[in-house]
Amino acid sequence: MKKLLITTVLISAFSQVAQADTSELTMDGEFGFIFATGNTETTSASAGLTLKQELEKWSNEFAFNGLYKQDQVTVGEGADAEDVGRILDDVSTGELIVTEVMNNPSVVSDETGEWIEIFNNSESAINLEGLTVSDAGDDGFTIEEVLTIPSREHIVLGLSMDSSMNGGLQLSFAYTGFVLSNTSDEVFLSHNDE
Repeated sequence: MKKLLITTVLISAFSQVAQADTSELTMDGEFGFIFATGNTETTSASAGLTLKQELEKWSNEFAFNGLYKQDQVTVGEGADAEDVGRILDDVSTGELIVTEVMNNPSVVSDETGEWIEIFNNSESAINLEGLTVSDAGDDGFTIEEVLTIPSREHIVLGLSMDSSMNGGLQLSFAYTGFVLSNTSDEVFLSHNDE
């Protein structure tokens, strides 16, 4: 099935020259905006400003550039379309935080009762598909399905989805291959080995 692709581009440039008694100051700037839709909605904006100053014995050049990019993934079509959040490539350090860990449950066994809570500290939903949770050793797992964490919300990942076995929790995702030590351990969140 053919997907709709719409792209809008806006580019603007300006230049200003100011003359002083012994120096020339030149300023160039540009701004660009791109919005594209299809299965992934992409918004990009870039801006740049360059200042040049020519003096008798030397010259100065200052360049300021910025880029903003956000991809939003949609699954399904029409009325069934679902916004599944930003992709992990667009997530910055500090936007996903491990806020709580149950490494040694006392009411149920470790094999069913261990869990990890993750908080989305950003202003938009994030799709955790592709997120790797690991420790400093060999334990770890990768989320290989769409799992959306809403803005400013928590989700819980654990060893068992069965609330009668995991201590009464409602989990968002069950994992295997990751066991926490009862005394001390690490929990790392990564994507593409970053």
